[in-house]
Amino acid sequence: TINTFFNAFEGQSIDPIDAEILAVWRHAWSSAGWNPRVLNLSHVTVHPQYERVLADLDKIPLGTNIEYDRLCYLRHFAMATVGGGWMADYDTVPLNMNAKYGMASLPNDGRFTLGENHVPSLMVGSGEEWDRVAMALIREGVAARQRNEERELFSDMHSLAELLKRGEVIAHGPPLVRQVDTLLETMSQGRAFDEDACNDTQGLMALHFSHRSTGKHYPRLARPLAMAQLLQQWPEDCGAHVFDYHTQLMDDNVGRISPEDGAKHSSSGAISKDDEVSQEHTPSHVALTHNKRIERDRNSDSGHMNKQDRKNLDLCDTNDKSTCMLADIADAKAQLRTTPFFWQIPKAGGTSLKRLLTSCLNLLDASNRGSFHDKNETLFVVRRGPASGQRTVNVNLATKAGIQRARQLGLAESGLADVV
Repeated sequence: TINTFFNAFEGQSIDPIDAEILAVWRHAWSSAGWNPRVLNLSHVTVHPQYERVLADLDKIPLGTNIEYDRLCYLRHFAMATVGGGWMADYDTVPLNMNAKYGMASLPNDGRFTLGENHVPSLMVGSGEEWDRVAMALIREGVAARQRNEERELFSDMHSLAELLKRGEVIAHGPPLVRQVDTLLETMSQGRAFDEDACNDTQGLMALHFSHRSTGKHYPRLARPLAMAQLLQQWPEDCGAHVFDYHTQLMDDNVGRISPEDGAKHSSSGAISKDDEVSQEHTPSHVALTHNKRIERDRNSDSGHMNKQDRKNLDLCDTNDKSTCMLADIADAKAQLRTTPFFWQIPKAGGTSLKRLLTSCLNLLDASNRGSFHDKNETLFVVRRGPASGQRTVNVNLATKAGIQRARQLGLAESGLADVV
């Protein structure tokens, strides 16, 4: 199990950007073989020292964002109440950290260990260690105010740094986690990761998309997209399929938005509860198909639609939109979560349009261009030669068998292609 802590500010609604970050976090860790679990304030209130801790928090300098830094201290108590184990910040995702490869066990005999020096992006320890460190962090924060009454902020990260200096916690050396600023610089410029970048990341367990490192190249509102796109591009460029992200690196609710596009959207800035996120971020239908896929008549090879097919092709004029196969192109929100579909008609300029989409607009397509790699059991992106910037998905949509394979692997739901 991998844990994170995520709780709404009191009286505030869910911030969709934070919720999308959490959606990417869930999928990334799940794809790496872990069981992602989101803790919140309800896990803290059952701690036997909860009332005392609240009183002590009032004695710690928490800066201008008091509620945020209060929750940062309290997350350690949530880990203590669930018995300890691994915890990753909700903007920290696995790179070479597959639970199937023995990473589920606790290192250093359960002693509290940090993965990124004193930064609390990836931490692990036994339940007893989490409880010990949680109380020590509070004591350190209170002592900081006593040493300097003028100090404005002493966060849980500052407290961890003090504990690390005294050897009360362990920092893995070299760090297991790194910030992503240099990787995002490359990605934001549309360049592939070179050999040096790939070599620098091979030994890392996880990547930390902190506010600071992400904000250098992407606005906050594009942060979840930066996470999802980097997780897609890194194995593609570096050839390191340590574990299978399969085809859903882009969450259904996380559209393909460029850094510039992200600045056009707005968000409230609140942190979200786990249960609220689960309700708000259910998979939405896409342009080609839905989770309730059309079932063909298994007794017929004619390719003609049966009555149920025709009913499902109805363009969403029923009360139950979960049966819709196609999206309404007039729905602005649907344009961010659906995949454009081009139905080629012979001798109608289709070849010219495909060249326009892939060569001029540089869109990632799913067609028949990835047919040389269509025997794999998962979907991935194929480059059309080292000197070409063109990319395609490893499917062959020119044959009935190829279409069936793409459907079985969830091509439409994956969001992997810009156009089909």
